Amino acid sequence: MIMGLDLMPGCAPESEPRYSAVVLKGGKVIEKKNDIGIIGLYSLIKRYKPDFIAVDNIYELAVNRKALIKFAKKLPLGTKIIQVTRIDGEDYPLEVLAKKYGLVESESKLSPIRTAEICARLALMNVGSIVEIFENETRIVVSRGRSLGSGGMSQARYQRNIRGLILRVTREIKEKLEKNGLDYDIFFRKSDSGLEWSLFIVYASREKLYGLIRPKKGHDVQVIIEPIVKSELLFRSLSGDKVEYYRKLRESARHIIVGIDPGITTGIAVIDFSGSILSIKSGRELSRSAVIEFVSNYGKPVVITTDVAKAPNFVKKIASALSAVLYLPERNLTIEEKREIVQGYLERNRLNIKVSNSHERDALAAAIKAYQHYLPKFKQVEDYVKELPFKVPLSQIKALVVKGKTIKEAVQQYIERVYSSKVKCSEKVPAQPASEQTKLLEKISNYINRINELELENLKLKEQVNKLISEKEEIIQTIDFMRTQYFKEIMKDRTFYTLQMRLNKANLQLREKEREIELLKKKLEYWKGMALDLAARKAVAIPRIKVLSLSALSEMEEFSSESIFVDNLSFVDNRALKKLKDRGARLVLTCSNVNRDDKFKFAENNLAVVSLKVSVLYLSDRFVVLPRDTYDSIKEQGLKELENLRDLIIEKKIEEILDEYRKERIKILLNKE
Repeated sequence: MIMGLDLMPGCAPESEPRYSAVVLKGGKVIEKKNDIGIIGLYSLIKRYKPDFIAVDNIYELAVNRKALIKFAKKLPLGTKIIQVTRIDGEDYPLEVLAKKYGLVESESKLSPIRTAEICARLALMNVGSIVEIFENETRIVVSRGRSLGSGGMSQARYQRNIRGLILRVTREIKEKLEKNGLDYDIFFRKSDSGLEWSLFIVYASREKLYGLIRPKKGHDVQVIIEPIVKSELLFRSLSGDKVEYYRKLRESARHIIVGIDPGITTGIAVIDFSGSILSIKSGRELSRSAVIEFVSNYGKPVVITTDVAKAPNFVKKIASALSAVLYLPERNLTIEEKREIVQGYLERNRLNIKVSNSHERDALAAAIKAYQHYLPKFKQVEDYVKELPFKVPLSQIKALVVKGKTIKEAVQQYIERVYSSKVKCSEKVPAQPASEQTKLLEKISNYINRINELELENLKLKEQVNKLISEKEEIIQTIDFMRTQYFKEIMKDRTFYTLQMRLNKANLQLREKEREIELLKKKLEYWKGMALDLAARKAVAIPRIKVLSLSALSEMEEFSSESIFVDNLSFVDNRALKKLKDRGARLVLTCSNVNRDDKFKFAENNLAVVSLKVSVLYLSDRFVVLPRDTYDSIKEQGLKELENLRDLIIEKKIEEILDEYRKERIKILLNKE
């Protein structure tokens, strides 16, 4: 059943509105009312209990959102409002829609009663959008029916009876919800003889509670049942699944810690992994979905915490819904402890943040407590990542560590995830230069691509080997058959000779492919070990150039290493030495011989030069890899030798100054004589 409505000309919804109404059932008009007031409209709606009320503009029913909510609360359960002129987010004139769907012959102005009928028929054709005003949640409040004022001797007994009655009604509602498998949160205020009041937030629509829990308004106890209003209106198209949200959650890669103090007034505090306080809020009768929506605006919750050692179900369910770690203190925090935690943290960080009430303070204290618990581990992550030869997102590594991974496992998991996605993408699109990556990270990426190429080649070689083995077996079977009595006379025939040659060739190819496979396996293990050594900081990657010249240095991207490897030091450009010194380099490595004069030239620019006597791994034209212990030993040796050479240079300069001074003194004495 559908009821179409239209506001009469000259009327406004805020001041005694009057409407035209048409009721359709099965496509037939069963009632028409023209120029009825708001009371008459409510009576008509109550009599027919329509499935839908169709209008061409929802603000003909109410002047604003608040008034529209008030109107919707007075409707029968299950009755929904449809705006027929809004289709997939676009508004269309009613006359245009009426002509399009064959309800009128021209787009002339329509009378109110005709407009009401057209609205109803368009809704019957699934034209328009349902206006969703309420959440799929319901609030149930159990409280006393009247105020308990001052009284005589029986007043205290009467108060105990009322509180006990509230407790009994609360238990009945709780049992019904659990018996029917309905999810809910409950808040209440205790007293010596029962409850002062209780509040249920049931995660089901009001229609699902119909007949299960009834509203009650008695002399002693009242039960109020009302749907929870959405934070913003929502239009859902009748012709499809398109939904228009008036406010969407912000997506953020930031990981956060959320402190929650649940109750009739819920406190929420949000802190990121660097300790910055992002938000503090409190609100009355907040549902879990409202809390989740609020905190999700600030990032991805990784830790959910509260100020008591035994987490309330409200907090547990939020942590479970967000797949977050639930951190709890070892014991309940006292009021004084929470005050000291918050005040001390704000003073140490010089933060001018206002905490409005005790609920916000408790939530913030819980969040700070959790952050301080994880802070030592966060610092270990920062120190570890700082030493890595490539960049990784700190926040992601910290989140993995909070969820139970070791730092090394977290880094390896990140590397595997990033590069597995890179390998998949490289099959579809040409490789593009990586941005915001260090040279070593690019090299590891190239190496992993090479591993995948080797693995693919390995699979192809195995297929060839299997094919050759199959061919060999076929040839052996052929030879065995030819060795029978029937073919003894033709064993020296050309066919047998050809097959024998094919067999020998197949055996030779098989052995060659087996050698190639073994070689590829060794290379594969070697490259895998090298990547893990780099990730675990067991090896060091050093930039490499062929000769030490300005042009060679200019071809390099931003240089930030303290060491550099040069293939050939037979030619050294003094300007290149100065440029290396300015860039902060301390150590020059080479495999060529370096004479003492060249070492002095390097030492004058505060550069140590060491000729390597160990094997070096060349990953490419741009990098050299050494074991970390070997590198540390070479570095120590080079810097020690540099210190000795610097001392000799200083001594030499002092000697030159003294010689010059002596010569000047002799010249002065000779002039005097």
